Amino acid sequence: MFSHILKLIINQWRGNLWILAELFISFICIWQVGNVFSSLLSHKLRDTGFDLEHVYRVTTAIREKDSPSYDPDSPLTDNWKELVERVRRCPGVESVGLTSYTAFPYTGSTNERAYFGDTTRTTALRGQLTPDVIRVLHITSPSPEVDLVKETSTGQTCFLVSPQAMEQLYDKNTVRCRIYTKDERDKAYPGILCSYLTNEYADNNDNRALWEIWSEGRMIEKNANKDLTMLIRVHPDADHDFRETFLSTMRAQLTAGNLSIVNLTRMEDYRTYILNLSSINLMYGAGYFLAAFFFICAFLGIIGTFWFRTESRTSEIGLRMALGATRRQVRWQMIGEGLMLLGIVWLPAVIVSYVLRTAVWDNETLLSDTVLFITLTAVTTVLLMLLIVAGIWIPARQASRINPVDALHYE
Repeated sequence: MFSHILKLIINQWRGNLWILAELFISFICIWQVGNVFSSLLSHKLRDTGFDLEHVYRVTTAIREKDSPSYDPDSPLTDNWKELVERVRRCPGVESVGLTSYTAFPYTGSTNERAYFGDTTRTTALRGQLTPDVIRVLHITSPSPEVDLVKETSTGQTCFLVSPQAMEQLYDKNTVRCRIYTKDERDKAYPGILCSYLTNEYADNNDNRALWEIWSEGRMIEKNANKDLTMLIRVHPDADHDFRETFLSTMRAQLTAGNLSIVNLTRMEDYRTYILNLSSINLMYGAGYFLAAFFFICAFLGIIGTFWFRTESRTSEIGLRMALGATRRQVRWQMIGEGLMLLGIVWLPAVIVSYVLRTAVWDNETLLSDTVLFITLTAVTTVLLMLLIVAGIWIPARQASRINPVDALHYE
């Protein structure tokens, strides 16, 4: 049967060349679309290590020194401390934390510095958090043995180390480590593995980060005049119209000295704004559109090609049946020819797809290279096989019902 089908393909080589070319190109296109789609999906499903539900970002404004209402006797550090305590006492507020501008989710900061392990060095994003931010954002660690809230509430400076930075400084299985800064090479700070990523859509290199845990007092003393950001988490039952309720009930308490609260932004809305601003949503929409476009082209092209090829051989099918072939034999012979055509181009198409994988889309996925390659190859192969069978089965079934006498008369 195999040699017979191969002989038929060779005898019809002129017509089959176009089909082989179509299958070759379709395989590569579908494989590359799957490669891009797997990368986009991996970023979308990546664990960020935080939860933005019921979290708000507080927008503050500092009164300028040349303002007529500026109070020179009201230190900004005291203003921050007073305002934080007022927000903390507000009904419905669960927890309040402070971060530097570079450390809250979707900040887009690229502020980096060098950090050191015992014998290694890496460059990573930097920023400061208070321990309460872990409660606000529900920051987690990949290791179940780590209690971030407990281990960062000792009052001592420590670092939350992202998995990407930990792998550079030690290895991916390290949970606790020693961190050295550029300014204090002889002093080791505790480092704790955490899952916190400020943006799940960034590449792995952009997610190398070390977040320094500071006490609230130190955070205010160091950052009161520049990039201090307040985040609050509210109780779920108080989150209905919380912004409007907060701004109305706290109207008389929104200003402390030279510092004022001017707005609250739901972090989920802020995330959507940043993703739209950076064209992430547009890129995903384009990716989904291209995936659908290539699949529809392959669907129509391959099914149409084999449908037409099978229908054009109706008289041949009838003649084979007149000579004793059964309908089942005829149908499976047609399908066998189509699958063998795919088999001829399969290996070259797989090799070209693998070579082009980084040229088309050089990005990380949650799967290893080997697993991704095997998965994409298997899915693409099965998909093309199904399209070939779909393009052959119906016209072959219809042609196999032709009266053999009519087929002989036509010949």
